This record gives sequence, C-alpha cells and structure tokens, in this order.
Amino acid sequence: MKLGKEEIQKIVLGILLLFGMVYSYFNLLLGPLVARQDAYAKSIKGLGPLTIAAKAQIDKTNQMEKEAPTVAMTVHQVNAMIPNTRTLIK
Repeated sequence: MKLGKEEIQKIVLGILLLFGMVYSYFNLLLGPLVARQDAYAKSIKGLGPLTIAAKAQIDKTNQMEKEAPTVAMTVHQVNAMIPNTRTLIK
C-alpha cells in the first residue's frame, strides 16, 4: 500500500498533535498540580513544630486546671490571714 503525499501529511500532523497533547497534559495540567502538592507538603512539614508546641500548651493548660483547686485553697488561706484594712482604719 502506497501512501500519497496527503496521507503522509495527515499522519505527520496527527503525530505532532499527539505529541502536543502529551506535552500539554504533562506540563500544563500535571505540572501545576505537582508544584501545588510540593508546596502543600512543605507547609504541612512547617506545621509540625507548631502542632508539637500546641500540644505542649494543651498539656500545660490541663495540668494547671488540675492544680487550680489546690492553688485556689492556698490563695483563700492567704487572704484569710490578711487583716481587713477597713477595720484597722476605724
């Protein structure tokens, strides 16, 4: 089967279009997605220390809540030992 000039041009044009579509798919569609994925991965890694610090603050707050009744009792005892200044002035 002998191909004519027009058929060869159509085949070459089809191959060029195929290469163009493959190039466009990888560079125009997948390229930005990969770049965005990398940016998200970096931001997630950057949040790691913040998450650890937040967990430490939560643990510290929970510890303070557990100690609050004891501290409140101590403050109440100290306030009870301080004389009322209004009775001293009269």
